[in-house]
Amino acid sequence: MLLGMDVSAARQTALAFDRSADSLDAIRVEVSNLLRSTAWEGPDADGFRGIWIARHQRSMIDVASAIRHAGATLRANANAQEETSNSLAGGVS
Repeated sequence: MLLGMDVSAARQTALAFDRSADSLDAIRVEVSNLLRSTAWEGPDADGFRGIWIARHQRSMIDVASAIRHAGATLRANANAQEETSNSLAGGVS
């Protein structure tokens, strides 16, 4: 029976979190660039772009940050598990 954490799997998951946050950032940038380059003028265009910038883009930034934070927390937990496991293994004779 496994007690604790599979450190290697946790670190791989943390890396996957980082890559996912990077992907979300890339999508946000791509959509922002598309909105800037789209030939669309007038109050509807201004309103749509304003909502994108103020609400949706901000939400994507916040979500990417939360994903990165979760990955960092997972990585820290993996490090703590590894230290605990190493200290227990070193104390056994």
